[in-house]
Amino acid sequence: MRTTVSTTNIPISPPENPGRCLNHRNGGSLLDADHPASRVLFARRSTLLSHSYDLVHFAGHANAEGIELLDDEGYKLTLEYTTLGEMLREQKNLQCLLLNACDSMNGIAEAIAPLVIGMIDEIDDEEAIEFTKGFYDALASGRSPDDAFSIGCQAMAAKGMDSNIVTKMYRSAVKISGLDKVY
Repeated sequence: MRTTVSTTNIPISPPENPGRCLNHRNGGSLLDADHPASRVLFARRSTLLSHSYDLVHFAGHANAEGIELLDDEGYKLTLEYTTLGEMLREQKNLQCLLLNACDSMNGIAEAIAPLVIGMIDEIDDEEAIEFTKGFYDALASGRSPDDAFSIGCQAMAAKGMDSNIVTKMYRSAVKISGLDKVY
């Protein structure tokens, strides 16, 4: 299983010329290609376009609007969930999106990947780490992402942590003209 993990504290090297096509707001002003936060978004998008992943794991901060990305200089950009979903649409092998961040499921109305796992409330670092350990132990043992979710929750419960703050959502399958398609 090919996995990418994105955290908010990974230093990002800016591309030579990412263009001025980014239209995300930071503090009320449009970001341009020279803004460090736009380079973070460009680097994440380039990574997603350059490789095929079965699982994308984001660890960091989130809110009802989206996930927060930071560069090594501390510039912040909230990547909206709809935009993240559009970025992930090209990931044909994607089975699971893990949003290991506080309140990450509160702004998602429908699944933006076949399986989306996230938090419905605040989660402290120890809880997030314990869930992640159980989740990846299960994947390393050949279990499915869906099984890994349950094992991650069991790992939290075994340590006396509230695993009810971790939840999952599935993308629905729709039948069109006799063909099964996932949207």
